[in-house]
Amino acid sequence: MSIDNINQEGFQRRLDVIASILNSYQLEVRQATAVTPVEYEEDCPFPYNNFIYKIELSSPLGPSTFSAGTPRPGTSAPSKPNVSAIIIRLSNPRANGLNNAHRVENEVAAQALFRQHLISNRPTLTHIIPELYAWEPCRQPEVSGEAGFGWTICEFMPGANLAEQFEGMQLSQKLDVIEQVADVLAAVQQTLLPSQLKGHFGGLTFDGQGQIIGGQMSILPGGPWTKYTDLWVSRFRQQLHDADKSSVLKGWEKSGLRARIDRLVDAKEVAKLLDGVDTTQKTLIHGDFTLHNFLYDQTTSRITALLDFDFSWVSHPSHEFFTGLWSIGGGLRSDNDKIITAVLTGKFDEIDDSLSGKDKDKWQVAQSWNAALVERGAIRPASIAGIDRLRQLMELEDALCPSRLGNERAIERLQRQDKLAQAFNAATDKLTALLNDLDS
Repeated sequence: MSIDNINQEGFQRRLDVIASILNSYQLEVRQATAVTPVEYEEDCPFPYNNFIYKIELSSPLGPSTFSAGTPRPGTSAPSKPNVSAIIIRLSNPRANGLNNAHRVENEVAAQALFRQHLISNRPTLTHIIPELYAWEPCRQPEVSGEAGFGWTICEFMPGANLAEQFEGMQLSQKLDVIEQVADVLAAVQQTLLPSQLKGHFGGLTFDGQGQIIGGQMSILPGGPWTKYTDLWVSRFRQQLHDADKSSVLKGWEKSGLRARIDRLVDAKEVAKLLDGVDTTQKTLIHGDFTLHNFLYDQTTSRITALLDFDFSWVSHPSHEFFTGLWSIGGGLRSDNDKIITAVLTGKFDEIDDSLSGKDKDKWQVAQSWNAALVERGAIRPASIAGIDRLRQLMELEDALCPSRLGNERAIERLQRQDKLAQAFNAATDKLTALLNDLDS
């Protein structure tokens, strides 16, 4: 087996951790090949956020399988009969740009919060969230190596990656999927937040009594924050911190932009930029609400699971549209300006005849998505006050440290392709234009 990349190097050590976890619950695998990596490619050049394994057990789980000791908050005993396959997910603390302070706790708390909301308010959707049986937080640096990784054990969910199926569907099938996804997003937005999260922007964790409280996010250190303005300032400052470490960007000092940036990302200036935005509005955010995190069963034409609450947090509802939904024309990152304009305004009245056949299909999907959110009374970009300004701030955050210029492996790849200077010049031009717009 090749060990020529950062993920393969620890492959056997991770299997040893899996074996140790299984042994701690006296679980046995069905056969030697019953531990299967999920969504894993040996030659991936970047560290995986998580290492996921499907485990086929020699005998089904029982109600008391995970009952030894005091159950951790957010977990439940297996409620379904004949469960003989589980998922063990190892949270990789070496993943680029992730904060491990409350990372596993945050994922568990967000998933548990949403699942409880479904049980109480949308029981017909409860089946899409896997039961979580056990978990451990990250224990590094106290415990070194893979043994210190945080992990979760949950039920194995049926279905296949929806994103891989969606592109090949007929338009009528896509529109049916859209209706189902809209049900899920509306439910996420409607999740009731506990009183402990009043005035809270940030991640989640548990207190000593097992209650969900504010914690640190997986994608941003620090926090939680009581003011939305302070959250944005922290996001900008983190991007500048990463830009400082970049061998290409060098903190934007040599380009002459750093002084302008520092003036703009001051708390008072950011507060001015947020004028017109309801900075008290907040919801649960999945944080990676893409079709890649849905499972779908072609035989029943139904969504079977929503996965991966790793990036979940509590914030202004606009952030869900910054980080997902682009494959169905609902997100705010797209190379199609006409669709983006329609998403921002909610005006999908007529199909533009100048669009290609493929883009017309995308337009109809985006139009149906917008209509589905309206029908459910869900929040959408067009209903968010100040969405244009929020989108500008999102673009500024990205521009302060573009991902391919803030990661040394990506920089090396650009150098090999002789595209580094071009990428830097384009990034400089984009940041300059944004600063000009926001300064005006």
